Amino acid sequence: MTDNTENLLWQFSLAYYQQSKAAKCLLLLQDEYGAQVNILLWCLWQGVDGRLISVEDLESALALIDKHQNNYLLPMRELRRMLKNHPFDTVYKQAKSLELELERWEQQALFELEATSSFGPDAAQQNLLMYGERLMRQEEPGQSHRLGLNSQLEQLLKYL
Repeated sequence: MTDNTENLLWQFSLAYYQQSKAAKCLLLLQDEYGAQVNILLWCLWQGVDGRLISVEDLESALALIDKHQNNYLLPMRELRRMLKNHPFDTVYKQAKSLELELERWEQQALFELEATSSFGPDAAQQNLLMYGERLMRQEEPGQSHRLGLNSQLEQLLKYL
């Protein structure tokens, strides 16, 4: 893997996530709709340069990090949340730091993924909507759930 200073996805993500409203929206999509924040950021990053990802690109990206998410990141996130009120604050901070390193690994893998992107207008929006459709197929929720998801995805575009 390449050095993280060369990882433009990581640099984009750090800058984007520093916007408190963007961070809140990403976390809401994660907690309420089961979205993977790194996939959302990858879709946005690809789209900022006009790159439209294909369904195959999205499936490759998800396959690349799904096992890592399930085996490492999600259990670490759960542990970090359990440690939030630990009497020794350093324990929580170390868990948070380890979770961030796991996130960084995923972003590095996504950055190195060879996507077969084409170019087009409104690429970030199209990329997010495609991921949203993928999320909807997993859940089969009601119409109000779909509208809420699409609304939140549209919010992400405001912070670009």
